Amino acid sequence: MSNPELVYTIDRFQEGISSKVPGYYVRSSATINVEDPPEVQQHNDNVDKVKEIAEYLIKSDRPELVFYIHGYANSEKDAINRYEKAYKYANSVDSGLTLDNRNCVFIGYRWPAETPLFQTGNYLESLPSLIVGIFITSLIFGLTAITLTLWANAASNFLLTSLLIILLASGLGLWIRDIAKATDSLRIIPNGLVLVFFTWLFGAIFSLFVKNPHPWLIFFIVICGLLIGMILALIILRVTAYPRDRFRASNYGVLDLVRFFQDLQKEILEIDRDINKNWEDVRIKVSFTAHSLGCEVATQTIRILSDVFDPEALNPKASSKIGDVFSLGRLVLVAPDIPVESILTSRANFLKSSLKRCEEAYIFSNEADLVLRLASPAANYFSFPAKTRDRGYKLGNVTVERNKKKFLPNDYGIVNCQNDDFNNPAPPSEYLEIRASSNERKSLHCLNNNDPLDEKAIADSFTYFDCTDYTDCTDTETSKTGVLSFSRKQSALNFYDYVQLCGAYFFKFPRYINVHGGYFEGKFCQLLINELAFLGYKGLLRRYSKSNQFDELSSLDPEYKELYLNFSEDCKSKYIQVLLAMPNKVPAQP
Repeated sequence: MSNPELVYTIDRFQEGISSKVPGYYVRSSATINVEDPPEVQQHNDNVDKVKEIAEYLIKSDRPELVFYIHGYANSEKDAINRYEKAYKYANSVDSGLTLDNRNCVFIGYRWPAETPLFQTGNYLESLPSLIVGIFITSLIFGLTAITLTLWANAASNFLLTSLLIILLASGLGLWIRDIAKATDSLRIIPNGLVLVFFTWLFGAIFSLFVKNPHPWLIFFIVICGLLIGMILALIILRVTAYPRDRFRASNYGVLDLVRFFQDLQKEILEIDRDINKNWEDVRIKVSFTAHSLGCEVATQTIRILSDVFDPEALNPKASSKIGDVFSLGRLVLVAPDIPVESILTSRANFLKSSLKRCEEAYIFSNEADLVLRLASPAANYFSFPAKTRDRGYKLGNVTVERNKKKFLPNDYGIVNCQNDDFNNPAPPSEYLEIRASSNERKSLHCLNNNDPLDEKAIADSFTYFDCTDYTDCTDTETSKTGVLSFSRKQSALNFYDYVQLCGAYFFKFPRYINVHGGYFEGKFCQLLINELAFLGYKGLLRRYSKSNQFDELSSLDPEYKELYLNFSEDCKSKYIQVLLAMPNKVPAQP
């Protein structure tokens, strides 16, 4: 394989004695900041690792690639820990992969995300010089106006007032200019002297010449406060790292992952020249499990890999095949930070043509996800072209509708199958809604401009797991407790609930609740995600089967219904609501 531009690095996970599923850690080489120097990398290692993966896949009759992609604000340490858990599961007896004849390769993909509050660089340093100047001026004039309103007998103490104003203007101006590194554009001479002079003149006018200056001073305080508030809002948005993470996910994470697929396919075809394998019959199945903003990376990668110039792309029953050797398999989206438009039938659904190629698709969501309710909508308020807040919500905000004040265990489990008829579930779209409170909720049909979702609606191709009240043991808690919320099993979370969740998520009071990433901490949910990622829904049901002839079972067999019932009971015991995808709405035909 020719030496491509270094856009990623590859490392192999440490294997145990019984490891049969190889695992790799693919890391985008993009830096957190564009000014950061690139890391020194050994290019030949990439070439060897790609060749190693290609040779392993070519030898298999049922080759598979399973990708795990982390989400917003995940540190590299956290991402690796999550990938190692998944890799450990893949090589466990529970997965069955070690006994299966499939050659599965696990890949944990790292795109350049950063942790909020611990960014490299100064928040003020990257502000444009004009905004820094407005910030300094507003702060100084605002504090001067406050000083004059509080300073008794300012006219009789003019000299002392002047000295105070000059010291205040000089100190604040030098301090902010220094921490913002605006030395070149905001020089002390003449900018600093001019600012001090006009601040002193401002104080002199209101101290000596203006009768009853308080109304005017209050007016100046309000104007300066508004300007400072707007700039602080920008700084706070920068501190969250969300807009920066979204930019890196879309422009680095996606394209670097696509480059990995290009290199892998090229290597496979070069090795295959001597073997001449029939890739039309045996394709490498590619499955994605993504969390948060990682869902943006996964879906946009699928969108690019699903060649838009392929005539089959417009076919409602488009093939899952992509490229020369790959096909799309399972898609597991956990707290997906992608527009809710992705499951609607509107013109704005730019992912429809690509997502319909997946053979299986799953969504994990919960109502208490503060990241998708606060940070994501606030940041996208400036960029996403929606005129109502309802259409500005994310796919991870979509949950199962609730019409009762209090929920009992029987209200959980699989909820869209009447009389336990699991072969004919009702359309999931009829049960879905977005709710911000008991008074503010919209069904999926309302979000679709009150038009019924047609038979091609991609919303009915997903299986949904509403984990709002999910209760389980976690990696740190041995007793069962609410994993993603306080699990109060009510019709909707109210303002008081959100205040408590803010305390739990941001300040760990009265206990820490990971409302956005707790899916990977609860024992049952971890197992559920891993089984769907590596085995699919049929593999998940296999765990409940006592028969050695599971693969020969038909969906009409009584035992198959029993498997569904056992799975539903497990979800009931964990307070998870499940909507099964409609069997005749499978997106792709292999």
